[in-house]
Amino acid sequence: MSKTIFYIRGYAPQENESFLLDTSALIKTFTELNYNGNPKSEDYYSSFFYKKLKPNKIKPYITSIILSELINRYLRFHYEQFKEINNKKSLKFKEYRNEEDYIEKLNAIISIVKDDILPEFNRLNDNFMNLSVDSLLSIDITYDFNDKIIAETCVANKLTLVTDDYDFALIFPRPKILTANSKLVLFK
Repeated sequence: MSKTIFYIRGYAPQENESFLLDTSALIKTFTELNYNGNPKSEDYYSSFFYKKLKPNKIKPYITSIILSELINRYLRFHYEQFKEINNKKSLKFKEYRNEEDYIEKLNAIISIVKDDILPEFNRLNDNFMNLSVDSLLSIDITYDFNDKIIAETCVANKLTLVTDDYDFALIFPRPKILTANSKLVLFK
């Protein structure tokens, strides 16, 4: 089996190579959130986008699933912070939607999506009708339905996946992957 996972640092896009940035890469490139606490990984994704893709007029792809995950993760992160800061541990997410903080964070992520992401990306239909249902519904070591759709979409469209998510190491068929996640790079 040929190598499918590559370290993003120093990676030079190949001629005619197309990319899909998943939610983890978008978070590290376009938001202030850093889930794993490693600012270097954030820099690698941001550098790849701003120094390798954008100057070479390479517009990566984005799907509705990734956009949905991005907005949801962003709001859920701030919801957890809000509960902690305001000592509202029992606050339900639907109740958080009535808070001014929620409206501020929703406006912030909508602005990021509309102003920073969508103008720089090509929108891609995940083509659910043509994805392998047997593959999507197979039970793997880890099972994240959205990750499987993203992987299948990349394989079907010959896209290189840019991700920090280790779960993609466990999904087959696996697309070509670029990552700053050392556990993912070392996966055999």
